[in-house]
Amino acid sequence: MVMEKINENNLRNDAYCPNGIDIYFENVGGKMLEAVLNHVNKYARIPLCGMISDYNTPWTEREGVRNLLNMVGKEVMMKGFLVRSYLNRFGDFVKEMEGYFKLGKINSKHKVYNGIESFQECFASLFTSSNVGKVVIQNNECSSCWAEPLSSFRNSLHVLALSVRCILLN
Repeated sequence: MVMEKINENNLRNDAYCPNGIDIYFENVGGKMLEAVLNHVNKYARIPLCGMISDYNTPWTEREGVRNLLNMVGKEVMMKGFLVRSYLNRFGDFVKEMEGYFKLGKINSKHKVYNGIESFQECFASLFTSSNVGKVVIQNNECSSCWAEPLSSFRNSLHVLALSVRCILLN
């Protein structure tokens, strides 16, 4: 099951993931990770790339995930990684994945904000559940001159994230 938008509230409803979760790309942490761990299947895999929910919280004030024991009972594997550790494989991955983009098998969702005056709202959306996919600010004075570079940049970011997922899962 591929989820476009998931949060801890809809994971409280068992109907949202009736077959459980086999792979969860962890980039949020906190309550979200705790909610996911209540729905993982046996032998689930969790590549751990970040925990944005705690980035601005001093470590002494962070709340721990209370159900880590679920990982033991279901033999879940969680492995942390840094994207920079895999940059040497990025070029090969881009070549391989280019065909998938052309065939439409991989899409990039994004939220476009208009004008630099929307920067604060745009930036704040990165730390909440208010956006889906990549966040882009469009320059209102020259929207056509950036259309192609923004599209290319957006796809590059998407490819980088996918490359790390594929590396970890293969």
